[in-house]
Amino acid sequence: MKLTQLIEKEYTHVNEIEIQTSKTSSVQADIFAAYEEWNKDMILDSIHRKGINPKYEFFIVDSGIEKVKKIEYTKEDITAFLIQESFFEVENFRIGYFVSALIKHHQEKFPDIDNYVIITEYLKGTTFGFGSFNKKNLHIIGDGGAYLGIRMQSGTIHVTGSVSGNVGHKMTGGRIEIDGDMGFISSECEGEIYHQGKKS
Repeated sequence: MKLTQLIEKEYTHVNEIEIQTSKTSSVQADIFAAYEEWNKDMILDSIHRKGINPKYEFFIVDSGIEKVKKIEYTKEDITAFLIQESFFEVENFRIGYFVSALIKHHQEKFPDIDNYVIITEYLKGTTFGFGSFNKKNLHIIGDGGAYLGIRMQSGTIHVTGSVSGNVGHKMTGGRIEIDGDMGFISSECEGEIYHQGKKS
């Protein structure tokens, strides 16, 4: 399934992505392996952790960065990661944090890149943590899940679909735009939230 037309329609800065879901590049295989290892670690952490970690979002995203920092990937690889068939039938509620780790690490390596696109409309179930620590411009084609933009610092997040609760949790700056339905905004949100064109 080619994504070029779909993504160019939604976000014009992406010029050519010729990824097909039936073909997995070696980079995609490396990212997916890193994700599986990270997800197992997070499951073990949830089993053995005692009490609530008040800085859990730092831990979960930094753990993802540790898994991917040796992989050479592009922003197009980040887009392609979420459309692998492996994600179509199984719920992966933590995956938003892992994608945030991919983007955060990429931003640190390539600070001149301002725009990222991810496609969530094929994912099953509710997700958490997309746009965590965001500083750039993130365009989400599909739903944004819960805890969208947690600890976001600047830039924008635009969601074409709906989002669940705790929007902008501990967000200190930037703007989130939601086209679809919206759950509640976090009481600790200091950024701007726009729902269907109106400031909330």
